[in-house]
Amino acid sequence: MPSQISRCSVHRPRRDPVFDALRLLAVVLMVCSHTARLTAPAARSWWAEPSLMLEPLCQALFLCLVGVSLALSWESAQARGVARWPWLRAQLRRAAELFAISVVFFLLERGPCWPHFLLSTGILFIIAGAIVLFAPIVPSRGALAWSAVLTAGLWSVAMAMDHRELWVLGLNAGNGPLLPTAIHAGFGLTALLAWRRFGLRGAIAVVVAAVVAAVSVLVSAGSLQAALDSDWARTSHRLIFQGGGHGLQNAWDMIQGEPLRKLRVSFFNPKPRMIPLVAAVVVGLYLLLVPARKLLDPISTWALAMGRFALGVYVLHLGLVALPVVLVGRMQAFDAPWQSNGYLLLTLALCQLYAVLRTHQQRRRREAADVG
Repeated sequence: MPSQISRCSVHRPRRDPVFDALRLLAVVLMVCSHTARLTAPAARSWWAEPSLMLEPLCQALFLCLVGVSLALSWESAQARGVARWPWLRAQLRRAAELFAISVVFFLLERGPCWPHFLLSTGILFIIAGAIVLFAPIVPSRGALAWSAVLTAGLWSVAMAMDHRELWVLGLNAGNGPLLPTAIHAGFGLTALLAWRRFGLRGAIAVVVAAVVAAVSVLVSAGSLQAALDSDWARTSHRLIFQGGGHGLQNAWDMIQGEPLRKLRVSFFNPKPRMIPLVAAVVVGLYLLLVPARKLLDPISTWALAMGRFALGVYVLHLGLVALPVVLVGRMQAFDAPWQSNGYLLLTLALCQLYAVLRTHQQRRRREAADVG
């Protein structure tokens, strides 16, 4: 019948391999930094310290791409004829799943420490929060304006709280608080929506705004070296956890009625005034890879598979990171370079295998849909 549309006629928006390359970069650097944290400082290899130094940039890049992915996901849903509310329910369900996974990993790492296992669980908590904050405005009219206003509003709140030294666990203090890192998702969403609406003019406006904001940060700091200084760019929060071992051991001690000693842990989080500078770096990375798009496109299916399934890869690597901690019983499970080097290669190999299997699965589903 003329009113019926076959599945093979549905247009699928073409993926941008540059975004997949950026996701791959973020995931690989995060795997390196987390593996470095599993290694005693004296036994760390050459890649450990640079990855730890770049860790805040990796988080920002990952969150920026979350915002980009929300916009691209809605475009794809519209092309498939998916309505607003089913798409939004799917996004909120994903956020709930990510939050649940973050709680599980925290329990494995620290045990049932209240209220930290609900409010201070790391980057998956930030991603889930960013989805809850920004997904509802993506399908709405005036999404670009709403995204810009919400992003600017969150940044203003973060700046005000930082200036007044108001620290709230989960919001702007603790292990991976929502602010200011989640603001990068708003920047990514706003940038892509501006690009889609205004074309080249929108893209140029985003680049100019990012550069001007970055220059203002550098002027405020006095120099690039001062801007990267830990005292100027980061803030430290010290939390007290119950128990000194890994989560399962702490939980078992609690069941047995054993007394748990208090453990003080310091977390370093970026200050909100670094948001413009980091956003400019993210834009610069994208522009740096744009000329290589034609080279990336033919190899994107397999070489960039980890970037295509970055979220699943990231969750898998968190499980692999937690494994040595649980087996050895301490956070720094490796005390020799060969151990951390070997485990890094093993983790990357398993993540690539996962991404390749997901690629095969996706291809079979599309072939079956086209045939049907």
